[in-house]
Amino acid sequence: ALYLEDLFHRAGFPAGCFRTLLIGSGAVEAVLRDPRVVAATLTGSEPAGRAVAATAGDEVKKTVLELGGSDPYLVLPSAD
Repeated sequence: ALYLEDLFHRAGFPAGCFRTLLIGSGAVEAVLRDPRVVAATLTGSEPAGRAVAATAGDEVKKTVLELGGSDPYLVLPSAD
């Protein structure tokens, strides 16, 4: 997430248009309800995802949730 934020910065996007927040669960609802926030992503547990989805749904904000799984993949020598 921090690397992605750096890519936005290096690509010339305005400062603050993409922000990575490393916050505790107690701050999540306030962040999602902030009118300046238009979308959110979460990598975490299924209970955390449910909480984020509920608040984001109430606020009609886009979300991407990566929850509680293990998604292994292979990069083969033929990959470009």
